[in-house]
Amino acid sequence: MAELEAELRQASATARSVDRSVQVTVGSKGDLVSVDFLDGKYKTMAASQLSAAVIQAASQARADMARHMVEKMDPVARTIAGGAAQEGRELDWEKLLGPLKQEMAADDHAPTPMSRLRDEIDDEEEGNGRG
Repeated sequence: MAELEAELRQASATARSVDRSVQVTVGSKGDLVSVDFLDGKYKTMAASQLSAAVIQAASQARADMARHMVEKMDPVARTIAGGAAQEGRELDWEKLLGPLKQEMAADDHAPTPMSRLRDEIDDEEEGNGRG
């Protein structure tokens, strides 16, 4: 258990935006570790386009991290659910997953904070005559 917890604490996931202008790495709890602007594309992008690319890449990296966590934790969770866990050896899901726990539990079709922010940016652009 301790080895798995240590491994998951050190895990990270990296994703690129669809337009390949931004690469984002998140840590095991979905926190931003790095944001890289690729090939100087950011120089020609509107601020709203750049922020949408960052949000999209971060959302993808968080989704990838959540999937990784589920894959790693599934055998442990099955063991615990099967009654093989020892007293006092329960997993602290909040400690391990942090904010990713909410994303994993959310319905895939429900809007996320990231998708709502992206929608707000798009609405603002349309209101300013851009878009």
